[in-house]
Amino acid sequence: MSKRNQLDTARHYLAFGDTTAGKAIYEDLCHFGHLMEPTMTAVNNPYETAFREGQRSVVLYIMSQMKWGAMDITKLALSTGEDT
Repeated sequence: MSKRNQLDTARHYLAFGDTTAGKAIYEDLCHFGHLMEPTMTAVNNPYETAFREGQRSVVLYIMSQMKWGAMDITKLALSTGEDT
């Protein structure tokens, strides 16, 4: 991903997390991604566990992207020569 695309994406994640709707969606994703429960099922099915780990991985990626702060975005914008 180019720095310009990375900057745009970071801004979108930051804007998403700052809204009431975004926070509600974020909470729903945390439930969907099994963040507060084990991903291993009671049946001990390795395929179900792998499927749940995949869901969890998506939510963890979103969480990592939402950690961008205003200073991080400013630094990235400065490195691309773009105004924030």
